[in-house]
Amino acid sequence: MLVPNIPNMIYDPKYPEEIPDEWYGSTKPTAMRSVIVKNMFNTAYTTMLGYTKENGNSKECEAVRSCLRFSKQFHRPTLDFVRQVFIGLVCPPKHPFNISFINLSEILMYRIDSFNTTKNMAVLYIHGGGFVTGNIGGFKGIVSELSNRLSCPVYFPHYRLVPEYTFNNMITDVVEAYLYVLGKYDPSNIYVIADSAGGFLACSLFEFLYVNDIPQPKKAVLYSPVTSLTTTCDTKDDADAILSSMMLTYVYSLVKKDYIPTLTYFDKTFPGILIIVGNDEILLDNILDYASNARQYHVDIRVSVKKNIFHACQCFIDIVPEANEMLDETINFLLE
Repeated sequence: MLVPNIPNMIYDPKYPEEIPDEWYGSTKPTAMRSVIVKNMFNTAYTTMLGYTKENGNSKECEAVRSCLRFSKQFHRPTLDFVRQVFIGLVCPPKHPFNISFINLSEILMYRIDSFNTTKNMAVLYIHGGGFVTGNIGGFKGIVSELSNRLSCPVYFPHYRLVPEYTFNNMITDVVEAYLYVLGKYDPSNIYVIADSAGGFLACSLFEFLYVNDIPQPKKAVLYSPVTSLTTTCDTKDDADAILSSMMLTYVYSLVKKDYIPTLTYFDKTFPGILIIVGNDEILLDNILDYASNARQYHVDIRVSVKKNIFHACQCFIDIVPEANEMLDETINFLLE
């Protein structure tokens, strides 16, 4: 576990400096790779923008979808490939923010504060990355934007990853991160936001809290969450702009090396849940099944299915108007 020699730092996008342990779980991008990735994406995006027609979405959304779908053909089911940085390079933060470092038992957790933090509430953000990657470097854009729009701190744990660690290590870290936040805020003022694989960990967290009679957070928003590790989900394989059954099968196999985690408990004490997902995402069928099962146990759960948005769309705030709409929907739900 890294112990930073400073308690906090100010991150300014105009003069970016590396955050301690920023690229944990990824291949740290060199300066040359950063420039190449940004330039390649910008060139491809600008080209696609000139040829793309609106298809019920903005031209910007369709152009990014086209870029992602083209690059999908080069995906490889290897750890080296999955751990290459992309979103963190093309979706940087827009605003300066303060970042504090919190040492938990085995991991480092970050507290992100925009400079308009005024509300007595907190968000725990559980990142995605297929259980094998993900870090503050890749998500500082979205978490700083959430802190800015909600006027509250966002806590971001660097939970341990497979294959170096197990699913039990991951959920242990997420539970400890939640308990840390619970020790500082009333549960009625705690919100969970998670994406993709982080959504599976969030749902596992709600199960743990229910079984152990620990107060639940007030509400949760899950962006395209993984809700099952046992289904191939290949019905939308060609339509999904990012994910494929090949890549999911690979990362799920790493998670299931010890046992197969499942989401089996539901209770009306679960937080109110909003799931936002694209209509052609490969995870959609499993998400709808999860929501249907949850409603049988009186869980307040809503699924907002968006036309043609892509996996991780919420991170493209500066590029895709639909990403801003997703954040608006998130904030309206949390604060209603």
